[in-house]
Amino acid sequence: MCVCVCVCVQSCKKKVACGRVRKIPMCEGSVESPPERRAATQFAGLTNTKNAETCYQGLNSLLQTLFMTPEIRETIFSIEREVVLYGGTLPCDDLELYRLSLPCELQRLLAYLQAADVDGVQTNALTHSFDCHGFDTSSHLDLQELMRILFDALETSFSEIDQVRVKEIYTGSFVQQVKCLKCGNCSNREECFSDLNIPVDGFDGIISSLSAFITPEHLRGDNKYHCTKCNQHVDARKQMRLRKLSQVMILSLDRFQMDWDGVREKLMDRFTFPQELDFAQYMEEPVITSIY
Repeated sequence: MCVCVCVCVQSCKKKVACGRVRKIPMCEGSVESPPERRAATQFAGLTNTKNAETCYQGLNSLLQTLFMTPEIRETIFSIEREVVLYGGTLPCDDLELYRLSLPCELQRLLAYLQAADVDGVQTNALTHSFDCHGFDTSSHLDLQELMRILFDALETSFSEIDQVRVKEIYTGSFVQQVKCLKCGNCSNREECFSDLNIPVDGFDGIISSLSAFITPEHLRGDNKYHCTKCNQHVDARKQMRLRKLSQVMILSLDRFQMDWDGVREKLMDRFTFPQELDFAQYMEEPVITSIY
């Protein structure tokens, strides 16, 4: 009797992919034919992790967002398996444990979501891979922090070329310009961002919040700017502008604020956004493509 090793894509009682490895006898008639590929209009869900108090309670939303973003999904699929498995420094001595590397499990999970004939996919292997990379799974993280940890882990596990490929998808930059109103000297400081933080408090939607982002701020009185050319504190104007747009613009809504007692509370105000967003008016200089 021949034996093959297969990865389980469906448990006996539920159509939930668990990723468990099992041995199946290859006798005639003992193995069912593989299930047909799901129709293009059908999607698989993600099962909730057992411990909802960990930082993973927002992981499913993030994973579904990554899966539904073709630029990110296809880039992760295109990375060679050898790079995913063995790139970078081994976090542990046991190679089998290293096979549960974060980028490898993310690649595997997205493949299940796309092709496996299941109702839901478990994320246990992916969450276990966080432990292999040394992350504290007992701490609570919001979705923005979790996304940054995930992207950082991807970058550190890939080759230099693949790091650039992944980073170009979601990395943009803005420039902060301070202009001396006495001599006209300008000081520019560029900063990169993986996600643009959008304040919610006091705004009714993304348009008004982004407009406030580029509104000039006058530095005067006790808040005067020290001009290196004039060598003194002078009145100045500070303004922010976007310099480079990423392929996928990630906007993080800042819905949390501290109350007078130092308690972190979430703002539940209505906040609107359009189906299309033109960033042209927020740019430092005109760009060819600014509509998302």
